[in-house]
Amino acid sequence: MGNTPTRDQLYSTNDFELVIRASKQLEHLLERDFQATGNGLGEKIHSAKDYRGNPLPGNLSRQMKRLVRERNQLIHNIDYNNIMNRSQFIKDFEQACDELKRLLPPTQTGRGRQDSDCTIL
Repeated sequence: MGNTPTRDQLYSTNDFELVIRASKQLEHLLERDFQATGNGLGEKIHSAKDYRGNPLPGNLSRQMKRLVRERNQLIHNIDYNNIMNRSQFIKDFEQACDELKRLLPPTQTGRGRQDSDCTIL
């Protein structure tokens, strides 16, 4: 008792699993809640629209594209076997999820949908 896990400890210790699960989760959210289309996360980020039909904010798109670049390095570069900055990757993922939730249409209580599943344990 008393040992609270750090953010990094809440996620898979395997970097390959972490980037793939994060990518799948973001793709799912973008398809389900933001009408995203395309063959990969990068295309889905580009095509996503908020409930008013506006593109995603530039800062959010850039943040998610950083996750895509890290994933691509890990998967496609034979000499790249670990996330360069694991804590930053997790932070970017969590912030992207939080921002996506804020962009959902308001509910009757005036707040965005809170059941958006953005967990990749």
